[in-house]
Amino acid sequence: MRPRNQVIFNLVEEWGAKAKGLGVQYVAHAITAAGVATCLGESLAGGGMEPKTHPDQEYWRKVKSPDDAGIDLAAIARIEIDCTLLPCAGGNDGCLLIVPFLVQQAGFGDLPLRIFSHRYEGGDISKPKRYFDCRSASPRGELKRLFAVNGSWDWAAP
Repeated sequence: MRPRNQVIFNLVEEWGAKAKGLGVQYVAHAITAAGVATCLGESLAGGGMEPKTHPDQEYWRKVKSPDDAGIDLAAIARIEIDCTLLPCAGGNDGCLLIVPFLVQQAGFGDLPLRIFSHRYEGGDISKPKRYFDCRSASPRGELKRLFAVNGSWDWAAP
């Protein structure tokens, strides 16, 4: 169960099946050890055909630094990423492999990442909302391994 951080919950609660007409949505929050969430940039929606035009990659090309988000890098325990779907994992330019690199390029260094999807993967009800943990400096092979063992999630009761 994912803790119901109200800042995140209020922003992303409708990103499941109800939001199909909005395209793929994406946002990231820095989470402190005390559980305080700071949004790192405006949420994006899109659906480009090429991975470089997916909101995952576009988001991190717009996020400039922890300072721009108003958070001290040392205070960040992890970054939680919410997206309509899990990152695309095909090829060397897929979001699974590129986004952690872009997180580092934006000045966040090697931080734990927790990536959540909000829609049944592939429209298959037997594959509920998924998540996986990795680090922004995880090698490509490790990212692929962690992605392959993703688990299901839901919000904890308020």
